[in-house]
Amino acid sequence: MTRKPLLRYFEGKVDPQRSRTMSRIRGKHTKPETALRRAVHARGARFRIHGKDLPGRPDLCNRRARVAVFVDGCFWHGCPRHFSLPKTRTAFWGEKIRRNLERRTEVLRDYPDDWTVMQVYECDLGADLEAWADRIAAAIRS
Repeated sequence: MTRKPLLRYFEGKVDPQRSRTMSRIRGKHTKPETALRRAVHARGARFRIHGKDLPGRPDLCNRRARVAVFVDGCFWHGCPRHFSLPKTRTAFWGEKIRRNLERRTEVLRDYPDDWTVMQVYECDLGADLEAWADRIAAAIRS
């Protein structure tokens, strides 16, 4: 019995295993996001998560203090320090990341000037979670 080769990226078809793997990547409650939430909460600052009526549904928000925080993944949001284009399907991924960056820019522009809006990459949290938690808690308290 002969085995059929996997159709990885042939004529626009995507490998089913790759598709299954990518579909399991979460958009909410990621490890960097939950770590930041715990750290900010431990500092006594209170907030809501994923504010549905705010532009872009920020990961943390406090309407009274007018603070919105977005925790972005380095790959999905094209971190200027860590993003590198995959070697396969470069046209698709390049366009996907470009659209993500464009959408984030529009969302950040939608907030009024009196709001404090922060965009934090996961690598920033890995390097200095405590400093970011202090900064966000201070913005909420002020």
